[in-house]
Amino acid sequence: MKQRIVKIMTRKAGGTASKNAEKYSVNLPAGWLSALGVSKDDWLELSFDGEKIMIQAAAATDLKQFRSKAQQQGH
Repeated sequence: MKQRIVKIMTRKAGGTASKNAEKYSVNLPAGWLSALGVSKDDWLELSFDGEKIMIQAAAATDLKQFRSKAQQQGH
């Protein structure tokens, strides 16, 4: 298992968020996302069990996108 220590980035939340609301983000290594088979236009699914945050590629909801992704992966 590979591990990284990353800094949490904060910024002011926009839109209809309250005046002092903040957003948090982290940078993920490009190689890890590539290994998951995701690109910048894909969605990720986040899960939280009270102790850990898990990240995985979200299942495609668009049939054409699902088929294209499957063909790219050799299915």
